[in-house]
Amino acid sequence: MLGKHHLSITTGFFIPILVFGVYELLNGSVEYFYYSICILLFASIGSLLPDADSEGKATLYYRYRLIYYPMALIHEIIILLFNNQKIKEKLKIGYTIEKRHRGILHTPIGAFLSSLLLTAIFFIAYVSIAIYLNINVDLLIILSVFLGLFFGQIMHLIEDSFTVSGINWLFPFGNKTINGKIYTFEKVKGKVDIRPDLYAWFYQLSGVILLVIVLFYSNYLPSSMIFEIIGLGIVINLMALIGMYFISNTNMNLWLVDKRTWRKIQKNK
Repeated sequence: MLGKHHLSITTGFFIPILVFGVYELLNGSVEYFYYSICILLFASIGSLLPDADSEGKATLYYRYRLIYYPMALIHEIIILLFNNQKIKEKLKIGYTIEKRHRGILHTPIGAFLSSLLLTAIFFIAYVSIAIYLNINVDLLIILSVFLGLFFGQIMHLIEDSFTVSGINWLFPFGNKTINGKIYTFEKVKGKVDIRPDLYAWFYQLSGVILLVIVLFYSNYLPSSMIFEIIGLGIVINLMALIGMYFISNTNMNLWLVDKRTWRKIQKNK
């Protein structure tokens, strides 16, 4: 998928976390609001990180170069790590890890390692600033950053699993490619597959509805019921991913719309 779709879908998916933070803020708990903001922000960043292997062709490169360059370096480090002969023998890796798109960064292990290394960089910067300003270091902020980065990248992999190229979820330890029938770029001239946009709209709309419900009823319903509503929102988002996978495997021609017409609809939505 395109970077804009990764960003929109992932951000929308994690809105229930923000809703929880907003509810806690309304009840006087500022800390949980900070944690939810961290998770949402870094999940949004994480949604773009795997495309650091696109060699300058991704949204991450054109719009977020401050993040792209450290991620590109981390990509090189991970490749060197997995190509080390001792490590390959110990982990029983039968592949030579190459620098290519949808390679090691587009895997769960790549997402974990890159999230860990980026969080380490953030940790050093955060601790340095905390020492300079003489403030306490909140380790839950660090955890929130890691969780956001990691699950943002996992969402990227799930979303790419809806495309024709798919994702090999077991690479480099095995082979289990999951894919759909969505083409990232134009397959039929003048036509656009609207499914990625529909997925993004669904999550954004469901997130806004959840936020409105919680804000409106926060003073009328017990906290246990509010948490149940937020939990239901999370479950709906997870179930929607399954539905989207099946939709992504339907005939592409059912979802092709004239590009100009679709752009007009997007501008007027």
